[in-house]
Amino acid sequence: MGIKAKLLLSIAASLAISGVILCLVFAILRDIGNESARVQAYNAIEDKTDALNLMLARFPTQPDESSIRQIKSIRESLEELLGGLQSFDAREELLLRQIRMNAHELGNFLEKLISSFGQPEGGVKSWERRDVIVSQLWMKTQFISDDTQRLSEISQSIISSSQEQAGILILVLIVALILINAGLTFFFGRSTLRAQAELRESEQKFKTAFHASAVMKSINSFDEGRFLEVNETFEKISGYQREEVIGYTSQEIGLWTKPSQRRELAYLLMTQGHIRNREMRFRTKPGEFKTVMYSADKISLAGRQCILSSALDISERKRTENALQHLNRTLEQQVAERTALADARAKQLQALAVELLEAEEKERQRISLLLHDDLQQLLASANMQLQGASASLPRDSLLENVEKLLFEAIGKSRNLSQELSPPVLQLPGLIPSLRWLIQRMWDQFGLQVQLRSDDIDFYENTSLKAFAFRAVQELLFNIVKHSDVKKAHIDISGSDSRLVIRVSDQGKGFDPTILDSQSASTGLGLGLLSLRERASYIGGSFSIESAPGQGSRFVLELPLGADLEVPQGVPGDVRSQVEKKRKRTSAGKIRVLFADDHKIMRKGLLQMVSSQPDIEVVGEAANGVEACELARQLKPDVVVMDVSMPVMDGIKATRHVKAERPEVRVVGLSMHEDEHIATAMRAAGAECLVSKTASPAQLLKAIYGTADN
Repeated sequence: MGIKAKLLLSIAASLAISGVILCLVFAILRDIGNESARVQAYNAIEDKTDALNLMLARFPTQPDESSIRQIKSIRESLEELLGGLQSFDAREELLLRQIRMNAHELGNFLEKLISSFGQPEGGVKSWERRDVIVSQLWMKTQFISDDTQRLSEISQSIISSSQEQAGILILVLIVALILINAGLTFFFGRSTLRAQAELRESEQKFKTAFHASAVMKSINSFDEGRFLEVNETFEKISGYQREEVIGYTSQEIGLWTKPSQRRELAYLLMTQGHIRNREMRFRTKPGEFKTVMYSADKISLAGRQCILSSALDISERKRTENALQHLNRTLEQQVAERTALADARAKQLQALAVELLEAEEKERQRISLLLHDDLQQLLASANMQLQGASASLPRDSLLENVEKLLFEAIGKSRNLSQELSPPVLQLPGLIPSLRWLIQRMWDQFGLQVQLRSDDIDFYENTSLKAFAFRAVQELLFNIVKHSDVKKAHIDISGSDSRLVIRVSDQGKGFDPTILDSQSASTGLGLGLLSLRERASYIGGSFSIESAPGQGSRFVLELPLGADLEVPQGVPGDVRSQVEKKRKRTSAGKIRVLFADDHKIMRKGLLQMVSSQPDIEVVGEAANGVEACELARQLKPDVVVMDVSMPVMDGIKATRHVKAERPEVRVVGLSMHEDEHIATAMRAAGAECLVSKTASPAQLLKAIYGTADN
């Protein structure tokens, strides 16, 4: 507890003791005043009783009205005085009760005495009665006077006792104040000596800490900033001796690198009262620049405002920090370069993976096209020519057997071509391809697949669309082989940058950890592992959620992209062909344009319609772009459009032709008897889709417009 707190505590104790004693004295003085008032009341009662006795002694035989009023007045005053008296103990209560009883009887006797003067004289007896009443009155007044005298004596004794108590308390108060004063004097004398000793000890500690500190310390006057004291560390770091700075300011010795630093520090001290860890630079005596962490406080020394400054030399630390920052920048640059290199290699790997997918799909398409464009076209052309030749010959079982073999060969070739590269992949979007796959899984394996995509198709990138199709096909094959169920679900969702495909079933499930074990190569894991690796190569991901007895859920995420196919320019030979065909047009015939990428098939078609006098072939196109340009320039009535053609397929070409010339009729032609392709062609604007393996009569009906849609 500090000296100030002890002083306040001593003063509070003195005031408390004095207050208690004074309260007791005031209470005693109040009691003395009350008793003095009671004595005065008792004296007044005695005076009234004495006055009443005096009047009774001189009472005339026949009193006048004035004497009677005086007696009544004395009686009323006596009753008023008695009514205001209060008792404080049993003895006073008994005396007051006797006085009030005697006063009451005194009043009755006075009434009798006064009323006896108003009655007629009755001789000696009336005088005797009056004398008896007067003697009774005198006796009651004497009783009242005696009791009042006793009460007065009691009050006088109480007053004397209270005065003695008050004197004792006042004496105690004086003694207590003297003792408290002496105690305070003794205590504060010792406290002062102890405080002085502590102050000397504190000054010694401060001096020792000031001079022995490893931090630069100085004391400056606040008003002028002159150095009053510096420590040895200050001398060592700054290069100045103590005698060279004492009495001078920092500006006079050129300590700070900027003249405004002194004013800035003074302003901070004036507004905040202190400065904490402010990085600053100063100049040493040899001219070297040092960086310090500066702190300062306002202090009072001998009643003078001063500044206690501390400066920690951080020059070496700053050099280390600068070196580390340079090293960090170098490392960050190297990391950025390595990261850019890694990103570039990752992009190269992704591009290579996409190219691999494209190469794989192109190889599938190449083999499929070989089957479709060469083998199937040859078989279809042979079948068409065989049907044309057999139409003019008698029915022969050998020819029928050859036609049957050709039909079976076309069917097997078509199935193999579809397995390698389904024509539905050439349609825009991923959803039609998946619907075709779902129908094929139902037809081949009885697997019922529910597709949910909210009628949104995300995919236009040809390579990645093919990969997504193959991945879903692989997952559905796994469900058929391993899940022991006949139902599956495909959910497709995504955003502007990602496509998410979820394939799930409620089958027997499996433990996904087997994919990372050696047993993965025994069936289930090989295809899934390959799928996961290939998805990661192209910037996607593949995850599996499954457990034995709880079904399986496969999630494939792929980056979205767009593969915009823009029709290229039309070759010059097409323009020359248009000019020639325009010169050969005539009225009244059906103008037909054949579009097929296979030359043998086009020749077979031309040979088929050559015998029809009302059909005129106005042009031939080898791809969809040529078909669009020739339809624009030759204005045919009917375009026989092959579905699978290079540059632009028949579906897109049909859409372009119908957009430019809605009156042109388009008849689709395909080696595949596929409902999805037929639906796509009709959606593009074609009237119908005729199989190349069908009879020539069916194609002619379609050209004439009599075929069933």
